[in-house]
Amino acid sequence: MSIVVKVSIIGVLKRPNNDNDFEIELPANSTLGSLLHKLDYSEDHINYIIPIINGKKGHLRVVLNNDDEITLTLPVGGG
Repeated sequence: MSIVVKVSIIGVLKRPNNDNDFEIELPANSTLGSLLHKLDYSEDHINYIIPIINGKKGHLRVVLNNDDEITLTLPVGGG
């Protein structure tokens, strides 16, 4: 069994196929962390990504559900 989630990438994060918005199929019981690995983000990069799942801040161990909407971004700094 599998699930399909919707992913939106905002900012300077690397994008698969240069798409800002896309759907991806994952095995059932996949976590946010496994999604980030599937998108080929390095462990160092994952530590800085801010994930939003269905409008709420998520964490790497969250189990994803079919039709979840995930936004990925990086913090912005300046001075």
